[in-house]
Amino acid sequence: MINYGGSGGMDFSGIDVALLTDLFLIILQVGILVKSLNLTLSNLDQWMATTKTRLPLVFFPATGKVLPEPLGIVLMLSSWNYPISLALDPLIGAIAIENTVVLKPSELAPACSALIANMIPSYMDDKAVMVVKGEASVGKQLLYQKWDKIFFTGSPRVGRIVMSTAVKHLTPVTLELGGKCPVIIELIKKTIKRFHGDNPKEPKNIARIVNKQHFERLSSLLQDPVVTASIVHGGSLNEEKIIFPSSFPLRTIDPTILLDPRLDAEFMTEEIFGPLLPNSIARLV
Repeated sequence: MINYGGSGGMDFSGIDVALLTDLFLIILQVGILVKSLNLTLSNLDQWMATTKTRLPLVFFPATGKVLPEPLGIVLMLSSWNYPISLALDPLIGAIAIENTVVLKPSELAPACSALIANMIPSYMDDKAVMVVKGEASVGKQLLYQKWDKIFFTGSPRVGRIVMSTAVKHLTPVTLELGGKCPVIIELIKKTIKRFHGDNPKEPKNIARIVNKQHFERLSSLLQDPVVTASIVHGGSLNEEKIIFPSSFPLRTIDPTILLDPRLDAEFMTEEIFGPLLPNSIARLV
């Protein structure tokens, strides 16, 4: 990443174009990576240092030491919503301790996936880091192989598949899955207007839904009578075409506020991956 940015003006325009193509949004992902890189470079000697440890008296006069070692070959499966940082940030830690990595970026962000596949071989030995592109079936085939570690970022549904497949080889797994955190919210309509202006559907104000499948999933959700009854703001759909950076349907959804939806509704138990904000009224705080 440091080499890609260059020693001068830190030109990350290629990343910006890829993010625009996939999400029609430039998310501040490069700063996250640079911070992670600097943290790793500053602390790596300390993290890798051998440390002394006490042993039970029964082992006297032996002495104990803890020596960090690489796990071996690591499989990384990344997500589409932060397609650059969620692919490269875990990679930093893995290669810092001398693991080799097979990285499978998300097929739902093809421009970012292609960028990563073209960028990494320019700066790293493909025997140390290999990028594998492909559909979900490719990721499934990779999971059937024997790995020393699997790192997955994505949904709980796919996380269960990853975990159940890893059991065959007793492979240690790290799952970074979606979740929900309750918050107290006030003045939502006023905040939406301040953030997005009078017309929240304008392309400059909101990211597009990543692909047709997710757009149709959210559209179907909004058309459910139970969900429709709880909409107090937004809910409009937009599928107009734009020309830059490539000709594709924009697929945006007006930021939508849902008031007191059913707690057993699907979007109340899993990540939504769309601009829908459910609110439950709290009688006591």
